[in-house]
Amino acid sequence: MPQYANIELPGELSDDFMEVYPILPTTDMQGGLRRVKAGGGLSHFTGCAGGCIFRGDALPHDLYGDYILPEPVGRLIRRAKVQDIDGKIVISNAYHQQEFIASMDANFRPVWTATGPDGCMYICDMYHGIIQESHWTMEDSFLRPQILKYGLQKNINAGRIYRLVYDDMPRRSTPHMLEETPAQLVQHLSDPNGWWRDTAQKLIIVRGDKSIVPTLRSMAEHDSNPITRLHALWTVDGLNSIDSELLIEKLQDTDPRVRCAAIRIAEPLMVKNDPKVMAAIKPLGMDSDAGVAEQLCVSLIYTKNPQAQSLIKGFFAAREKAQLALANPKLVVKKYEDELAKAAEAERKQKELEKQNAGLAAIVAQGRANYLQTCIACHGVDGKGAPTPDKIGTLAPPLVGSKRLTASPELVGRIVLHGLVGPHDNGKMYPNEMASFAWADDVWLSSILTYARQEWGNSAPPITPQQLARVREETAKRVKPFTVAELATMHFPASRAATRPSTTQLATPTTKTAAVTPRLGP
Repeated sequence: MPQYANIELPGELSDDFMEVYPILPTTDMQGGLRRVKAGGGLSHFTGCAGGCIFRGDALPHDLYGDYILPEPVGRLIRRAKVQDIDGKIVISNAYHQQEFIASMDANFRPVWTATGPDGCMYICDMYHGIIQESHWTMEDSFLRPQILKYGLQKNINAGRIYRLVYDDMPRRSTPHMLEETPAQLVQHLSDPNGWWRDTAQKLIIVRGDKSIVPTLRSMAEHDSNPITRLHALWTVDGLNSIDSELLIEKLQDTDPRVRCAAIRIAEPLMVKNDPKVMAAIKPLGMDSDAGVAEQLCVSLIYTKNPQAQSLIKGFFAAREKAQLALANPKLVVKKYEDELAKAAEAERKQKELEKQNAGLAAIVAQGRANYLQTCIACHGVDGKGAPTPDKIGTLAPPLVGSKRLTASPELVGRIVLHGLVGPHDNGKMYPNEMASFAWADDVWLSSILTYARQEWGNSAPPITPQQLARVREETAKRVKPFTVAELATMHFPASRAATRPSTTQLATPTTKTAAVTPRLGP
């Protein structure tokens, strides 16, 4: 899991942030007319990709630090302002009901952004008419006539990279950092362009030359620019040259970002309950910046410091008495502790399964990892369904207590290999339908199914690669997704559904699956 867990706070997005404002009134959105504005065009974020924080120096300064977020389905790029409000990062659209960049070109598909060494912004445009998988573009799909209407199938193999420039800003010189000595690289830690700072810091650490540590320490302690102090401090840490003396000095830095970094770097000493460091960090519980207090609390918990709970309780009481910002630090700590409790419970269950069946436990562990890489975007990390942008529903059906997920391997195999479309139970529709995973190999796919069938309170036998291979062969001529109504009419032998496979079967590959080339339809 991530070092400090993946937590969400209410209000992290401004109220209207998820609504997008395209200028091309097309209707080629997966999910159909539910995702289309009244006058055409995408209504909400759906396909975000390749965002970055712009940190260059060759565009107007008010762009520095903004979050640049491509939306390829809507043919637009959002520019968002990032604010730290009492320890909570809040992002909002930089413009009122319009976008930073939007195109009338139906093939404009921005998928990546980055700060360049010249200080400009770079944008990678896939420049492709169709962006959806072939599963969603078949002859009886909503998208097929939309694609043909706009001629989107005609544009392929035309990707491009744009450089966003500003006429009144000077261009940067070409970097030659590979030819520079560590002493020369150190000077770039003060560069106004984040690309130069990051690259110099990386090269210094990779080379491992500690002769420049005294210079770095001096920069970390005395440079007037807090960003320079921040880079210098992390570079010293990267060279494994941090000591308690430098950390204690930086815990009192005038900039909260540097204080936060010092807390994070001090974590190994917090694990050891180092008396000097512990004495230095305690005052930060009353820091005027709520983010610093948050960092201190989660670091104490993360390091399992024996004083963590008593210190945090004291911090909160003192902050409340002094009327310092407290709501967000308390919420962050609560959510972090909840995530740790979930992780501990998952670890307990895994160890219990390992005692019962070590082979099956390994398959379930791999299935969880595969699920978190592939399935959470629609079904959610907790199997309850990822929330829709408007938070009034989920993108896909929940897997918790799903009768279809825990049904026979023959039925489940048909769903994952060919996809599933609604209406679902009680006529309910979801923005995202189940895509075909025919491209995936049977071992990989069966591990996910085995994990999901035994997680979130579900209880069903594992599914083996052999069972999926049999379904793949039986349905080889199938070219479109199944419907819920169609599956409801199917019956499979109970003996086949109830078979509990061996661990060897679970981990044994079957046939190799050829890669599927994206296409318009069958």
